[in-house]
Amino acid sequence: MFENYQSSPATDEMDKDISILFTLIQPNGSFKDLNYADKSMTKWEPDKHIKRLGKMTKAYTRPSSDFYQDEELHDGIIRGMNYWTGLKQEPISDNWWWLSISVPKEIGSMLITMKYGEKQVPKDLENKMIEWMNKTVSITKSPGKDGSNLTDIAQHMIMQAVLTENSDLLNRAVSVVSESIQITKGDGIQRDLSFHAHGPELYMHGYGREYLLGIRNVAVYIVGTSFSFKPAQIALISDFVRNGYLRSMRGKYIDYSVIGRGIARVNATRTNSGLVKQLKAIDIEDHQQEYQDAIDRIDGKKPVSYKIEPRNIHYWRSDYTIHQRPEFLVSLNSASTRTVKTESGNGENLTGQFLTEGAMYIAVKGDEYFNIFPNWEWNKIPGSTTPEINPLKKGQTG
Repeated sequence: MFENYQSSPATDEMDKDISILFTLIQPNGSFKDLNYADKSMTKWEPDKHIKRLGKMTKAYTRPSSDFYQDEELHDGIIRGMNYWTGLKQEPISDNWWWLSISVPKEIGSMLITMKYGEKQVPKDLENKMIEWMNKTVSITKSPGKDGSNLTDIAQHMIMQAVLTENSDLLNRAVSVVSESIQITKGDGIQRDLSFHAHGPELYMHGYGREYLLGIRNVAVYIVGTSFSFKPAQIALISDFVRNGYLRSMRGKYIDYSVIGRGIARVNATRTNSGLVKQLKAIDIEDHQQEYQDAIDRIDGKKPVSYKIEPRNIHYWRSDYTIHQRPEFLVSLNSASTRTVKTESGNGENLTGQFLTEGAMYIAVKGDEYFNIFPNWEWNKIPGSTTPEINPLKKGQTG
């Protein structure tokens, strides 16, 4: 967990940020530029406090950092934790995700990281921080039990189990993740190897990616123990990655049809090979070359056509079709009575109501649609035949 957390950012970039944080942190442990009363759905300001403390713990425990084992930095970390746990009015957000996933995962990571410091976090303060890891939604009902939400929550449950040496909690967290690695008619991997989230909504990337990231992290945490995933479970994850997740990409670019409301985000259709490399590491030898070919295409070491075989795939559970050839990738996304439209939510994708009305993605290089969406006419999405509605409905949920 420590090594995983320390894998980013680069040390030079981190040290520059730490120098800036020294100018922002107050004697009481708060950061003068943050609004701790903010309740926003997105870009929730109090979360930045926790993320900054996390970065400070990385610098304190990374030997290559200029701030390694720095006394002043340790003092800032402790002051920052004391401020957070001592707030009379606890920070809250209108979006459950921040306090159920983002904050607990960061707290777990930073507390584990501080175990590698010359000076530790006082036990009573550590316990107060751990209490914040329990301010989460239940994993037995929606939204906590669904897809990537479950694997995200389970990750910080595993962190808490490690910190408190609680084997029952560890067993519970790993068990619920293991149970999620199956073909389902609900949120998760479908029989056709597409991925659904928030009902029968296509989400091969976005939530699909978060699910894979969570599975990979848990797999690495438990490898070689009695909790390790079974070969059949790894085989299903491998099948989804190779015949679902990777199929909807052209080089390092993702089909805009499979990222849900994430289409509203900057650089949403561009990815990197980091997760694919991590998934390669937990798969069997027979599939290593297929992963490497995909990595080489994503990294630009090989052309986007490299090792692409002509193939037509219809994901019947999602009303989604991919036609793949060395020369191009074409897809078609059309919702029906069996599926739901691409969602809006959290202020994102407010005018994307026609994204599943026969939208066609045509990619040769892969970057044809990269960051084009702010300039789109959303009643003229490629491939669709839709009314000239203006203005479009806003906030239409899938």
